[in-house]
Amino acid sequence: MRKILTVIQIISVVVLIGAYGVFAYMHWEEEQSIQVYQECRTLYQTGTTDNSVGNTVEDGEQDSKSGKNSSIDFDALHAQNKDVIGWITIPGTNIDYPIVQGKNNTHYLKYAYNGRRNWMGSIFIDYRNQSDFSDFNTVIYGHELSSRKTMFSQLNKYLSESFWEKHKEITIDTDDGEQHTYTIFSVYVSSAKSIAFNPSIEEDTFPEFLQNIISAARYDTGITPNTDNKIVTLVCCYEKNFSKRVVVHAMQIS
Repeated sequence: MRKILTVIQIISVVVLIGAYGVFAYMHWEEEQSIQVYQECRTLYQTGTTDNSVGNTVEDGEQDSKSGKNSSIDFDALHAQNKDVIGWITIPGTNIDYPIVQGKNNTHYLKYAYNGRRNWMGSIFIDYRNQSDFSDFNTVIYGHELSSRKTMFSQLNKYLSESFWEKHKEITIDTDDGEQHTYTIFSVYVSSAKSIAFNPSIEEDTFPEFLQNIISAARYDTGITPNTDNKIVTLVCCYEKNFSKRVVVHAMQIS
């Protein structure tokens, strides 16, 4: 009987040590992943011009330049990975990342902008979209990592109208040297297979698409796009519910 108890105790200790080792490795991997993107901002944001007043950071790892327009060194980024096609910034939040585009919508869930495996993955556009954001609806995906408040976690905060009021604009730099500004007009929670994620919207179906996504909005922003406006659709998981998505639509204004 004592031998059996001893064996059980040994097994329990081994399991505990193993569990601690897994936890320690996961923590280390998280820290390394965060550092990759912190270094990315330092290396590739080559200059800033302050165009903002009074922006504040809420629950972020850092201020995403508080409305400053960033000059991105895309030549250096392309030397790291040809799949980099842009950079997204939401002033006053921690959303400040390079954008990539892969050959499918799964690869960059687990790989960073530099093409290396990374716990945080990347911010990436739908593989079916044009890389210059010229489609009627460009869909941009990112992880919801609320434990670290990184990637697209703060999209969940847009379910509160008061957060939207302070952070309405999105800036996207593209690798052709253009910079585009978008204003958010609709926010809601959807299923994981919503029509909102359709990157193949055509001119004749765009008005109906706009009507559907505006009517789905959690609150009225008072902003109504027309068929001349290109839009971006930002998507992440709804908190920890993997069957639902937070959807943030923004229309191009410049």
